[in-house]
Amino acid sequence: MQVKDLTMSQLVQLIKQYGGASGGGGSGEVNTASNVGSGDGVFKQKAGVDLEFKSLVEGSNITLTANTNDITIAAAGGSGAPTDAQYVVLATDGDLSAERVLTQGRNITITDGGAGSAITISANFATEDAVIQQEIF
Repeated sequence: MQVKDLTMSQLVQLIKQYGGASGGGGSGEVNTASNVGSGDGVFKQKAGVDLEFKSLVEGSNITLTANTNDITIAAAGGSGAPTDAQYVVLATDGDLSAERVLTQGRNITITDGGAGSAITISANFATEDAVIQQEIF
């Protein structure tokens, strides 16, 4: 049988059977997409034959590191107190630029209760009162 003797239906059948001029499989395959790893997935949708994925974008102080199955998102800086704010502290801190150190004066006691606790400022004017009274009277 020569190609010119084929009916249209026979030609369509041959194309389906042998995959046309490209030699492909004819009907294609069903595609699926899945996210591997332990975090949130980035698969968005399938649009026609296109599997669409969301993009990850680094923000301020954020880095993205990809390995075989995961993308790690890390934050740098941005934690803690602002370094340019004004603070009253018990000792200077190299990371702060505008702190003020609370210093005890004569007859003043400062007791630091530790992190998460109170600072107690006490004044003892017993001896000062006697001096002041002598000066006033």
